[in-house]
Amino acid sequence: MTSSSGQNGWRIGLDLGGSKIEGILMTPGATELARYRVAAPRNGYAATIAAIVDLTARLMQGIAPGAKIGSPSQGLSRPSLA
Repeated sequence: MTSSSGQNGWRIGLDLGGSKIEGILMTPGATELARYRVAAPRNGYAATIAAIVDLTARLMQGIAPGAKIGSPSQGLSRPSLA
């Protein structure tokens, strides 16, 4: 997972894999506060984006706006793989 520090120091890292999407929330002090994992949708690009949005919203509950979000996206730059 990759992430960078936000204006308020909170960081979210997302890992999009072939079988799962995992997200982690890190505090400004670099402590893991939450980690969630969901199955990667098998029914298209729109479902994958929806799952990422839902997971990110779940991680952001209860924190101030401004967290930086980072994610590798291997393979998604090729439309044939989407």
